[in-house]
Amino acid sequence: MIIDVAGPGTTTASAVDAVRPRGRVVQIGTAREEATISTQRPILEELTVVVASDGEESECAAVPDLTSSGGLVSRTVPITFAQIPEHLGLLAPGQVAGRAVALL
Repeated sequence: MIIDVAGPGTTTASAVDAVRPRGRVVQIGTAREEATISTQRPILEELTVVVASDGEESECAAVPDLTSSGGLVSRTVPITFAQIPEHLGLLAPGQVAGRAVALL
């Protein structure tokens, strides 16, 4: 699953191109009025594309509680800035389990 919070446009199109077959792309909020995405790939590879609002303030406030209770899990892998090229190379073949986060 790819969650796009940057807004429709190139990030959403890239998410549709990058998600695995039978994967899901969730677009939260909208920074632009229009976006152009492939319609062929979602049909042929059984992708789900979901668009949601930014959410209510109460929903945003619930995120820390969901995270601490285990209801929302974010898999992160701490890496150094020197490891960024290596991890970028792992994205295309789908070998990244979670999100690589470069730490100072």
